[in-house]
Amino acid sequence: MKIGQTFKKPIHRSINGVIKVEQHDTEVVFQELSEYVLTGEVEAHFETLIRAYNRCLDGPTDKIGVWISGFFGSGKSHFIKMLSYLMQNIDVEGLKALEFFKEKIKDPMVVGDIERAVNTGSIDVILFNIDSKSDNRMHGSQDAIVQVFMKAFNEHLGYCAEIPWLAELERQLEDKGQYEDFKSKFQEITGIVWEEGRDAFHFERDNIIQVLSSTTKMSEESAGKWFDAGEANYAISVEKFARIVKAYCDKKGRNHRVIFLVDEVGQYIGDNRELMLNLQTVVEDLGLHLKGKAWVMVTSQEAIDSITVIKGDDFSKIRGRFSTNITLSSDNTDEVIKKRLLEKEDTAIQHLKAYWSEISSMVKNLFTFSAGTAEMKHYSDRDDFVDVYPFVPYQFNLLQKVLEQVRRIGATGAHLSEGERSMLSAFQEAAMAIADSETGNIIPFHYFYGSIEAFLHGGIKRTINQAKTNSNLREEDCDLLKTLFMIKYIKEVRPNLENLTTLSLTSITQDKMALRNSIQKSLERLVAETLVHQNGDEFEFLTNEEQDITRKIKAVKIEQESVIHHVGDVIFSDIYPETRYKMSVHNSYGVNKQVDNINKGSQGNEMTLKVITPWCDDPGAGQLAFAQMSSAVIVALPDDQSYLEDIKEMLQIERFCTRESNLTNSDTIRSIISDKSRLAAKLKSRVYEAIKDAIIEAEFTVMGQKESIRKGEPKTMINEAMGKLAENVYPKRDYVKEHTPYIEDIKSLLNKDDLTLFNEAETGQNKEAWREIMDHVQVQAHRMMAITVKTLQDKFMKSPYGWAEMDLGGLLASLFAQGRLRFKYNGEFIKDTKELPNQLTNKRVTEKVQVEPKAEIDEAILMNARKTLTEAFGTSNLPEGVEGLYKEAQSLIRKELYVLNKFEDQYRIQPAYPGKDICDKGVALLESLLKKDDEIQLFTFLISSREELEDLHEDMRDMKSFFNNQADIFDQAVKGAKTFDAEKDFMDDESRSRVEEIQNIIKLKNPYGRVKDLPELLKAVKESLQQRLDELRRDMVTKVQAFSDKIKKETAKVNLREKVKLEIEDILNTLRNDIGSISDCHRMMAYQLRINKAGETIYLLIDQGAVEPEVALEAGSSYSKTVVSAPAPKKKTIQIGLRQYSGTKITSLEEMNRLINRLREDIKEHLDEGHDVRLM
Repeated sequence: MKIGQTFKKPIHRSINGVIKVEQHDTEVVFQELSEYVLTGEVEAHFETLIRAYNRCLDGPTDKIGVWISGFFGSGKSHFIKMLSYLMQNIDVEGLKALEFFKEKIKDPMVVGDIERAVNTGSIDVILFNIDSKSDNRMHGSQDAIVQVFMKAFNEHLGYCAEIPWLAELERQLEDKGQYEDFKSKFQEITGIVWEEGRDAFHFERDNIIQVLSSTTKMSEESAGKWFDAGEANYAISVEKFARIVKAYCDKKGRNHRVIFLVDEVGQYIGDNRELMLNLQTVVEDLGLHLKGKAWVMVTSQEAIDSITVIKGDDFSKIRGRFSTNITLSSDNTDEVIKKRLLEKEDTAIQHLKAYWSEISSMVKNLFTFSAGTAEMKHYSDRDDFVDVYPFVPYQFNLLQKVLEQVRRIGATGAHLSEGERSMLSAFQEAAMAIADSETGNIIPFHYFYGSIEAFLHGGIKRTINQAKTNSNLREEDCDLLKTLFMIKYIKEVRPNLENLTTLSLTSITQDKMALRNSIQKSLERLVAETLVHQNGDEFEFLTNEEQDITRKIKAVKIEQESVIHHVGDVIFSDIYPETRYKMSVHNSYGVNKQVDNINKGSQGNEMTLKVITPWCDDPGAGQLAFAQMSSAVIVALPDDQSYLEDIKEMLQIERFCTRESNLTNSDTIRSIISDKSRLAAKLKSRVYEAIKDAIIEAEFTVMGQKESIRKGEPKTMINEAMGKLAENVYPKRDYVKEHTPYIEDIKSLLNKDDLTLFNEAETGQNKEAWREIMDHVQVQAHRMMAITVKTLQDKFMKSPYGWAEMDLGGLLASLFAQGRLRFKYNGEFIKDTKELPNQLTNKRVTEKVQVEPKAEIDEAILMNARKTLTEAFGTSNLPEGVEGLYKEAQSLIRKELYVLNKFEDQYRIQPAYPGKDICDKGVALLESLLKKDDEIQLFTFLISSREELEDLHEDMRDMKSFFNNQADIFDQAVKGAKTFDAEKDFMDDESRSRVEEIQNIIKLKNPYGRVKDLPELLKAVKESLQQRLDELRRDMVTKVQAFSDKIKKETAKVNLREKVKLEIEDILNTLRNDIGSISDCHRMMAYQLRINKAGETIYLLIDQGAVEPEVALEAGSSYSKTVVSAPAPKKKTIQIGLRQYSGTKITSLEEMNRLINRLREDIKEHLDEGHDVRLM
C-alpha cells in the first residue's frame, strides 16, 4: 500500500500551512474553519477567553487584556484568526462561523457562552500583525505601539492608514457630516476617487485646499495654513487614542465593542522596555475610558511571566492589565497534525495494524539514541503507530525545537522570524515527499529541511547547495549535512554517529549497521571538505564563515613537541602533580618526570616516571633499555592517537584566537571565534578524560620488568608502580624504625639519661642504621677523609638508604648522645646541644658541621680523672660512663668558675680585697679545662693539673668564707684607714700606732686570721678622734659667740634698714648652727676662715644699709620748712684685709717699717679720696 493512500484526506491538498492573519480569501477561510482542529486544550482556552470577555457584558470592567503565548509554530496566529472569525461571526458560503464551532465544541455550556458573546451587541474585530503593520518611522519611537494601533484602527474605519494626520481630517469631516461632500467635491474637481488619490495628497495641494474651502467653513487661506502645518501639528497620545476609540463606540451604540487582535507582539517588543510600557498604557487607558467596550488580545513566543525586561511595580501593572493568560502547548500541535493531516482511512488503519504486528519487536532497538540524549519518543503501541506513521513520535518535539532554535540564533530570513511558518506545513511537505513510497518507509529527519529552506539566510543555503555540486560528495552526504544543520543548535541531541544514524533511518526494516557504516563514511567526506567539524565523537555543521575559520585554524602550524608538552602538563600538573613519591608518612622521594623524550620539571632525582605516547619516536626496545639502566617506571599509553589530535586542534584554536583577538572582525566572525574558544575549552576537558583513560589502559614497566597494576584511578595506579620501584631503589629504607620528623623529637634524644643511652646503643630500634653510619664514618676517618653532616646526607638520603633528612638528623643526634660521634662547628667541638638539632638539619650549616668518631679512653685515665674530681672538687657521686663523667666534670668546673667570676666582680669594685691573684690564676686554670674539646683531652689535663686544682680548692674555702663573713668588716677598715690618714695631725701617739696596725692588716696577702682584730682597732681610733673634735668644737663656739657680740655693738652705732638687720642676723645664726654638723678635726680648724668671711660680708652690709638722716624743722617755726641745699656726697667704706699679711715673716726693724709704711700708704690713699677704711 502506498503511503499516500493511507491518509483519510488527500495529502496533496492545499492546506495553507502558512497562516497569515490578514488573509481573507473565501475559499481559504472556509477550509480553515472546516478543518480547524479544536483539541481539548484549545477548547479549554476558548472557554477561558470567552468567559473573561463575557464579564464586560455583565458590567464595566478594566480587565480587557489577553496574553496568548506558545512556542514557535504552535498555532497562536491560527488561534487568534479563528477567534476573529468567531467574534465577527462571519458568513462563509452561507454558513456562520458560529455554526462551524458548534460542531466542534462538545460542551453545551461553552457553546452557550460563545453564542452570548457573539450575539450580544455589535463587534468590530481588528486583526493585524504588528510587525507588518508597523513602518520604519514607528520602529525607533517609544510610543510605536499606540501609533500602530492608531494606524490599524484608521485602516479598519476606511481612513488613510499611512498618513495619520490626514486620517484625523477624515475623522473630523465625518463627525461633522462633511466627509461625503468632501469626497464628492474632490472627485468632481480632480476626476479621482478620494480613497485612490489621497496617498498622493502632496500633488493635490491646491485641489484639497479648494475642496476644503468649498465644503467646510474654512477659507482658502485657513485651509492652506492647515495643509502646510498639518503634519507638524499632528500628535497622538495613548489617552487621545483611547478617547477616539470611545467616541467611535459611543457613536455605534450602547452595546458596541472593539476587539484588537494583535499577532507577534512579544517579538515586536523584544527587550525594549519602553515598548512594553507603551503597550501596558494602551491597555490601561482603553480599560479606563471604555470599561470593557474595547479589548486587546495579543500573541507572543514568551509567556508574560518570562518578560524579564520589566521588573518590580511595572511588571505587576502589566500582569494586572493582561489578567487572562493562555498558553498553547506542543501537545496541541501534535494533535492538530494527527487529526488534520495524518488521520488514516479505515482500510489503511487495518493494514497498518497488521504491519505493526510484524515490526513491533524490532522498533525498540531501531530508534535508539546515545546516552545523554533527551527523551526521544518512538512508537509506544499499535495505535500510536497508526496515528503517527510515516513519522516517528520524536520528530514532533524535535522539529519544534529546530524551528525555535533556527529562529533564535538568527539563521532565518524575515518570514520565518515573523512566525508565518507552521509545523503543519512542514509535516505535510515531508509526507508529500514520501507519498508514493510503500508502507514500511519512514520519514528521515532531513526531509524537514525543505520546509524551512526558502526562509534561510543565503549563507546556509549556499553551503548546502554547494555541497550538492561537490564531486567529492554523494547525495546521502548532502542529506546528512541537512540533518546536521537542523540539529546544530539542539543541545538535547548530540550529533554523534549513533544519533545521526537513527535520525537518518528511511525504513523500519532497514539494516541499521549498514546505515551506520554509510553515515560514518559520509561524515569522513564532509569533514574532509571542511563542511563539518569533528569534535571527539560529535560532528558539527559549519556555515561558510565557520568553514573559512576552520580552514585557517587547520593551517596553524603546531610542533609535535608542543603537543607532547601538553600531555605532560595534563599528567604532571592535573592527574599526578606530586613532585615526590610518598612511600610512607616518613619517606618521600623526588621523581624525575618525562614524556617521550621531553623532561617536565626538575631532574636529578634517583627515580624516574616516564610516559610514552603513541607519537614517541622509539617506543619499544630503546625505552626498555632505558628502564633497565635507570630506576624508572615506564607508562606506555595505548596506540589510540585521538587525544593527541585533539590537543593539536586545541592548540591551533588557541593560537588562532589569540592572533585574531587583535584584529577588527564582524560580529559574526567574533561570535564564531568565541564559539571556537569554547570548543577549545571542551577539547581541553575531553583530553584530560582521554589521557586518564589511556593511563588506566597503559602498560607499566618497573626497572625493565612488566608489572601487573590493578586498574583504578590513574594516580593510584602510578603510585602503585612507584611503590614497586622505590622498594628496589631503597632496600635499606626500613633500617630506620624510630623516626624523628620534628626538631623537638631530635631535642628529646639529646636529653635522655645516661643509662637509657647506654642500653639503647646495643638494643635500640635504629641499631642497624647506627651501625651503617658508624661503619662509614670510621672508614672515612681511617682514610683521613673529611666528613660533614652534608656528606652523610648525600650518602644516606640516596639509594640504597633513602632516609629522610630529619630522620638522619635524629640518628646523628643519638650517636652524639651515646658518645660515639662528635661534631665540630667553625673549628670548635660542639658542647652546647641547644643549637645541635638545627645544625644537623639546616641545609645552610650542615656543610660546616664536621663529624668525627670518638676514640676509646683507657680505664686508668678514667680512674685518675675520677679521683682528681673527687679531691679537687669535694664530690664523690660521679657517673660511671665516659660521656656522663665528661659532662659531670664540665658541670663541676663551670660551677667553680662561676664562683670565681663572682669574686672577680667584687675585686673590680674593691681592688684591696685579698686573694685576687689566686682568683685570677684559678679562672685561667678552669677556663683552660673547659677549652678541652673532648673527653680524653679534658681528663688528661685534669689529671696533670691535680695539685693546682687541690690548692685552688683550699684557697677558695678561705675566699668563700671571707666574702661571706668578713668582706663588710674589711670594707669598713679600708674606709677608716683612709679617713684616719687625713686626721693624723690631731691624733696622739697611741692612736697613730693603731692606725698603722689597721693598714698593715689590710695589706696582708692572707689577712683572713687578723680581720677579727679590725673592729676593736677601728673603735679605739674613732673614740680618740672624737674627743679631740669635741675640744676643738668648744673652742670654736666661743670664738663665734665673741664675733657675734662684736657685730651687735657695731650695728648699734648705726641706723640700719630692717632688711639689712635680718640679713645680718641670718648670717650669725648660720655660723652658730653649722658648727654642730662638722664631723672631722680638719674642717673644725678651718671654721675660723668661715667666721672671717662672714665678718667681711656683715661689715659691707652695715656700710651699705645705713638710713639717710631726716630733714630738720626750722627753729621757731610752727610748720615744716624745706631747706634746699646740695646733697652731701655719700662716703664709701673701703675694707683692707690684713690676711694679705698673714704668714709674712719679719726678721728686722727695717722689714717691719716697710710693711707698716705700705699699710699706711694704702689707708692714706683711701682717706684722701674721702672714704672710710675698715681693717679686716
